[in-house]
Amino acid sequence: MLEFHYDFLGKYIDRKDYRYQLFEIDTDSLYILYLALSKETPEDVVRPNIRKQFANEWDGWFPAEACKAQKAIFKEQKAKTEVWDNSHCQRCRVQRQFDKRTPGLLKTEFSGEKKTYYCCSEDGIDKFSSKGLNKSYLEKKDYKDVLKNRKSGGCSNYGFKTDGVRMLTYVQQRDVLSYLYIKSVVHSDGVTTSPIRL
Repeated sequence: MLEFHYDFLGKYIDRKDYRYQLFEIDTDSLYILYLALSKETPEDVVRPNIRKQFANEWDGWFPAEACKAQKAIFKEQKAKTEVWDNSHCQRCRVQRQFDKRTPGLLKTEFSGEKKTYYCCSEDGIDKFSSKGLNKSYLEKKDYKDVLKNRKSGGCSNYGFKTDGVRMLTYVQQRDVLSYLYIKSVVHSDGVTTSPIRL
């Protein structure tokens, strides 16, 4: 776990671009993590000045995606953040399948979608999501009110449905902004969290 923290996250990714939480560790396995990145993949948040080094050390952290014959091309494309397509190479597929079973390499067992969040950025371009609710109904203040008042929030969802014969409108009250957060201990400021001590 220390190696992952210092030699991978600390080395390749700026601290502002990730947050993680350890869920369970055993003598022979590590069930991480809730790893939240500011972009879609680890490659997207690697510091630009060490992308080449990251590409060269890829196989030490992740299952290999290229066979020995394709390795140089893979590293070159990965360093340039280009999409690597090895579907044409049978040896690459065999290597990838083998490495997926190799202990010690980071593998994605499950990737979940973010349901509800609001991210403020310094450049003024905010990013937000509200699963199950029309985005135009929620504003930044709605998210902040949940943190400040410690009460769930939401609004009404309007839509159309059919009963087989007629088109009907409906109004549905949705509490999509939950104050309850079961993955960490939420501190009194409503924002800072720490791991749950079991």
